[in-house]
Parts: sequence; C-alpha cells; structure tokens
Amino acid sequence: MQGIRITLTKEREALLHKVQREVNRLLYISDKEQFGKSEYWTDGYTGQGDCEDFAEEKQKQLIAHGFPELCMARCSCLTEDNESHAVLVVNTSEGYMVLDNRYKRVCTWQYLEAIGYDINYRPDYLINYVEEKDE
Repeated sequence: MQGIRITLTKEREALLHKVQREVNRLLYISDKEQFGKSEYWTDGYTGQGDCEDFAEEKQKQLIAHGFPELCMARCSCLTEDNESHAVLVVNTSEGYMVLDNRYKRVCTWQYLEAIGYDINYRPDYLINYVEEKDE
C-alpha cells in the first residue's frame, strides 16, 4: 500500500498541534479497565482510552479537518522503556510528525529516536510514498 507526503503549511501544523492538545485531554484508561479486554481498539467516543484509542481519535479528527487519510498511519512502537505503544504518524514535507499521547507537543521521529523509541515499526507506505501531493 502506498501513501502520500503532504506539504506542512503553517495552517496544517497549527491543526496538528490543536488536535494533539484536544485529544490528549481524554482520560487515559487501559482497555482492561474500560472494556474488560486486554486489547480493544476504538476511537475516543467514551471520552477515555489508551494509546491506540488516542491515535485513532487524532486520525479521525485530522481527516475531518481535511488531511488525506493516506498521509497518516497508526503505528506500533517501543518506548524508551521498551514498552509497547501506539502513536499517529503524519508524513509531511518536514518529516514524520508524531502525535503521541505521552507528550504535550507534536514530536518528530528524530526526537523520539534520540530519546530511545524503537521506530522500526514504521509502516512501509509512509516510507515509500508515491509522490508529493498537496491535498
């Protein structure tokens, strides 16, 4: 599957930060506590969730703001503490921007890699984009 890289305009960057702030206000709760299951992917419709729920809600909101779905992916990674984690990655002209519920601000892959995240889980379609498109 191929994805696209979008040009990161000031407006798009502002939207990334806005969605990051808004969704990070959700209450963090494990799937076990909320649904009685070890893993259950959903968006933030309940007002709470775990890391993949945050990532899914961020993707949903960015799509509603006009971001093309193919410039984003929910990704699994390992944190600096070697814990499984999920984030939303947006492929931009300024590199991979990461919306991670563990951080207040949008991060770059380079920053997360520098602090010890294992980023070997990036999906191929974010790496092998077809062409740069502005949508």
